[in-house]
Amino acid sequence: MKPQEVALGAAPGEADLHFKMGDFGGGSLYTTAAVVQKANPSTVRVPIRTLDSYPIDLSRPIFMKIDSEGAEYSILQGGRRTIEGAGNLTLMMEFTPIFIRRQMPLPEYIGFLQSLGLKLHLADGARLVPVSGEALEARGNCYVFASKQDLA
Repeated sequence: MKPQEVALGAAPGEADLHFKMGDFGGGSLYTTAAVVQKANPSTVRVPIRTLDSYPIDLSRPIFMKIDSEGAEYSILQGGRRTIEGAGNLTLMMEFTPIFIRRQMPLPEYIGFLQSLGLKLHLADGARLVPVSGEALEARGNCYVFASKQDLA
């Protein structure tokens, strides 16, 4: 599949992507008005598609990295059918409590991940280890590996 000039979200539509010129990793659809006023980012209107709208072969192992500056929950909502239908799926996701709390309490977000049948893991050196929801809440910013299978 060719690269797509779209953002992923919970439903099709359009949104403003805010970014600092030259910073190719910090763009966000979820920038607050205070950040926009202070940082004066560049803005571009982008189409939004859902993950479920893409033809993904669910019979094959799937690995996805989702690092979307606060849009992770929205992307997962728009990919629910894909995630639930995949037999061998691993997601490497940014876990940033300040972004998550703008949308919901951390326990609710963690419960949502688990409701999709995902088991949560953290990197510990060269291996992945299971992590409880409570331990993840206490952790702070990190990458979470969420998988349909136990990765330990």
